[in-house]
Amino acid sequence: MNLETYFLSSLDNTRFTQTRECTFEKRLRFNTGKDCALVKLVPPVVGQDFGLPADIDLFVIAARHQGQELFPITTFPCSVHIARPLIEDIGVREVITKEDLEVIAWGDLYKTRFDADHADSHSYASGSRAPVEFTVRPPRFLGEQDGVPERQLKEKLVRMFDLVPWVTTAYLARVRYGDSKLASVALCVVGQPGQNRVFAEQIAGIFASIFGSHEHMDIIWITPEQDQELASLCRPFFSSR
Repeated sequence: MNLETYFLSSLDNTRFTQTRECTFEKRLRFNTGKDCALVKLVPPVVGQDFGLPADIDLFVIAARHQGQELFPITTFPCSVHIARPLIEDIGVREVITKEDLEVIAWGDLYKTRFDADHADSHSYASGSRAPVEFTVRPPRFLGEQDGVPERQLKEKLVRMFDLVPWVTTAYLARVRYGDSKLASVALCVVGQPGQNRVFAEQIAGIFASIFGSHEHMDIIWITPEQDQELASLCRPFFSSR
């Protein structure tokens, strides 16, 4: 029995730039207890991109930010992880694990197609397999994210950044996107954007070793103007300049 229908698009991933109808097919939960949803997307996603002969219309989504829920969604847009099922019996499962999925994108759920089609946007370069320009809502910088575990994270990242040539300055900051009232923690980096997935995976591994794999941290390659703005609110924890 279908639960709700919303509209999904992404300002972070070109594969999901097109607005898609997103129908909730089933409520699921991870073995950690977190809720997620099996959804059907129309139009489907090209399967050839994943080495599959048929296009993909069934995905699993989960709320990205702490405090957000899918059942019910109370604030729009609702930021979500978009994952491709790796198991064939996803439709009969009640409980799944992260190993059953491949997270392939971040996206946003909107209440109407109009809202999804007309989301406010801003362009800047972000990290991926190769230099790619993504369209995202402008971040609003709130200040430094600091504490005992955050300092451990910064120490490990400093050791990593000392070994790579493309990071010149890095901040750990609290940010908000667009009109969202929810704050996220972001690693804000000055340098050469467009590094490959290995770079992001290395950072994710360091982050997970301290905070656990159930948490997440955004990575933002910031412009010189954003660097100046952020420097007035937050001390960089790394600088090669």
